[in-house]
This record gives sequence, C-alpha cells and structure tokens, in this order.
Amino acid sequence: MPERLHRFADAVFKRECAHGGIETIAFARVLGSAAINWIDLVCIPPGHSIGCHTHGFEDEEVYIIIGGKGILTIEDRQVEVGTGDVAHNPPGGTHGLRNHGERELRLVVVGVPARSISACSLVRGTAEAC
Repeated sequence: MPERLHRFADAVFKRECAHGGIETIAFARVLGSAAINWIDLVCIPPGHSIGCHTHGFEDEEVYIIIGGKGILTIEDRQVEVGTGDVAHNPPGGTHGLRNHGERELRLVVVGVPARSISACSLVRGTAEAC
C-alpha cells in the first residue's frame, strides 16, 4: 500500500537547480499517481529560487507555502508570498519563486493533469516576461 502520510522530517531530499533558478533547492517527490502527477515537498534556502518557467497545457500546479516568505512571479508581475498562501499555476502559465527571507522557504507543490486543453484561454505573449 502506498504511503499516505508524508513529513518534511522524514523525506529524502534531492538537490537541483530548478528551472534555471539561483543556486539549488531541495525537493522530495512523495507521490505520483494517475489522478495526481506529483506532490513535491520543497525547501528553498535564503537567496535561492525556482527559476521562471512555463508549463505546457497538459498540467497545472498548486504551490502551498507552509513556511517562510518569498517573491512569486506570476506571468509579468511579482507578488510577496508567505506562510498560508496558495498559488495556482494554470496550464501554460509562467511562474517562478525566490526566497527573499532570512530562513528556509518551505512549500508543497501539487501537479495535476489539466482538465481540458480547449478550456484554456491563456495569452502566451508573456512566456518570457521573467
């Protein structure tokens, strides 16, 4: 039976430069299934980032900030985020996240299949905005 409870304290983290970001982040992929593409536990050290990137139209993501603070890029704007914030990254959306705080930024990233490519009404002209 697959594990149903996932804890940051128990996770086996890998380090990588995510989407061309600044330095490396730590992530642990704790789940992948037919209904959920992935659930990642992510730790971003101060000054590090997930680089701006654009997903295809086959999936979408949700970032759930559970600790720390950062600057979230959504298309062509930047917004401060912190503990308790949730960001939706729609199919075809451009986004990135930088830790500008003094402590580790922790988040859960949930990736799910897009419901319908034809339902997308996104403007692609901002893909290189960051």
